[in-house]
Amino acid sequence: MLDDSLSAQLQQIYSDLPVTVVLRQRPSEHPKNGELTTMLADVAATAPGKIVHRVEGEPSAIPAFEVAAEGRAATILFRGIPGGHEFSSLVLAVKYAAGQGKRPDEGTQSRIRHLKGPVRLRTYVSLSCHNCPEVVQALNMRAVTHPDYVHEMVDGGLAEGEVEKLGIQGVPTVISLGHENAQVSVGRAGLAELLDALEERYGSAPSDAVGGFPERDPYDVLVVGGGPAGASAAIYSVRKGLRTGLVAKNVGGPVLETLGIENLIGTTRT
Repeated sequence: MLDDSLSAQLQQIYSDLPVTVVLRQRPSEHPKNGELTTMLADVAATAPGKIVHRVEGEPSAIPAFEVAAEGRAATILFRGIPGGHEFSSLVLAVKYAAGQGKRPDEGTQSRIRHLKGPVRLRTYVSLSCHNCPEVVQALNMRAVTHPDYVHEMVDGGLAEGEVEKLGIQGVPTVISLGHENAQVSVGRAGLAELLDALEERYGSAPSDAVGGFPERDPYDVLVVGGGPAGASAAIYSVRKGLRTGLVAKNVGGPVLETLGIENLIGTTRT
């Protein structure tokens, strides 16, 4: 399933995994289960001894697997075959399970750690959805930080009965299993928006929900807004040797709303 170019990329990405990561596939008689078996075996083959593919556990009606460091409980689950736009979610899930991957700033990590657990989330996606991977990956990232957290991605195309029963009208839709499958978020959402929604749903210690950011030396320039104009102002300020801070809910601005933009300084192509 993986071509030579993609396999080579994964070999490089996984070359420094500090622990063994297990792709634990559940048995299934679904006609597409073979596709998942091939995908997981190919991913495991890019890092022999560091990524292990096993078939075990309770049977599943649709293809399903979990990602976890060897000897640890799984906090990142998939039901469906994460191809298309969601393949990157699988790639990053392995890194997260190994304790690697991009982390948010310390203040955001503090907010995540102090969400009142247990946190049990499920995100319904479509493999053709452009916005779904951002939500799935942001929620998977939290599994590295929170001590009692599980997130599952579900391909709505293979779980049509669940989608109909839950009244899901669009993707991505995030539901909370601990709150009678209440919807936490629908549609595109970034890390900050999802964290706000989780704090509202699960609660957080007041002293931790506000603040928690490390003290920093004063800035010469503080740019408000992370769109192309804000990014340009910040980059030019840094080039002048000024200590520069940027405050934004999301960095990118119009870049987050379109497939391409031509005037984002410092970026050859979006």
